[in-house]
This record gives sequence, structure tokens and C-alpha cells, in this order.
Amino acid sequence: MRHLILSALLAIGTTTAAITPTSANAQSYSASKLIYNFDLDTLRAVVSDMGGSVRTKDNGDYEIQFANGTVSGVEFTVCGSGKCYGTHLRATFGKPSDKSVAETERLVAEFNKDIRTVKSYSTGEGRSTVSMYIIADGGLTMENYRMQLAVLEDALQIMREKIYTNG
Repeated sequence: MRHLILSALLAIGTTTAAITPTSANAQSYSASKLIYNFDLDTLRAVVSDMGGSVRTKDNGDYEIQFANGTVSGVEFTVCGSGKCYGTHLRATFGKPSDKSVAETERLVAEFNKDIRTVKSYSTGEGRSTVSMYIIADGGLTMENYRMQLAVLEDALQIMREKIYTNG
């Protein structure tokens, strides 16, 4: 199976092949519906049920705006024959103006120790990233997809509060 990755690496200057996973029809959220692969319509249905939205950016990438105001980029990964079996989510945070690079790196390390459902890391100069990967792996319900996205939404809120307040 060919592995194609959307444009996550574009941010660091590497060109990748991007595909848009295909779906049969736009769909609505149904908690018990079993999904075997990920596509934009499924993501939109789930995020909409959470009170958020999904948009396609000018460069073709996808972005979730969660109900709590946090934002995550989205890549559909492990794609072949128009089907994608992974969803990679990544949010970036700029350097807090009231903290040094060392303070920010310490806070990111604390977050990573305390919040183990996502991965956080410093990306240099006081910036940081939080990421999560969801795989269909034989199928999961829309409710499971929703709950994993809710975990990310909460984690992003915690990270935002941790690095942009007094920690």
C-alpha cells in the first residue's frame, strides 16, 4: 500500500504528495456508526457534533476550530485507493511573550509528563507543538473518533493555559 502524507511537512520546507480522501456522501453524526477509514465528511460530521468546525485552508490543508477556541491542523495519512486509515492532528503554539525559551521548554516538558494522551514537544525558540494520531485499525465508532478529538480539544486548552498564563 502506498503511504501518502498530506502537507504537514510543508511547514518545515519538505514537499509531500497530498490527497483528499474520498467519501461516498456527506454524512451526519451517528455515534454507533462504524467507520473503517477517515475522510473529510466524517471529520466534519464529528467536529460539528462537538460544536466546532472544519475548514479547508488556502493551501488545501484542513484545520479544526474546536468549540473552546483551540485550533488543530489535520492530515489524513496512510492513504491508498482514495481511503485514508490515519488522522494526524497537530497544533502549534507561539512563544509566550512573558516567558523565556527555557521556561517554555520546562512547561512543555511538564505538560508532556502530566498529559499522556497527546505528545507535546518544543520546536525551538520557545515555540511548541501538540500532536495526536488516530488510526482506524479495523474500524471504530464515530463516538470513539469524537471522544479522541475531545481529548485533543481538552489537551490543547490545558496547554494554552499552561504556557500563556503563569503556568
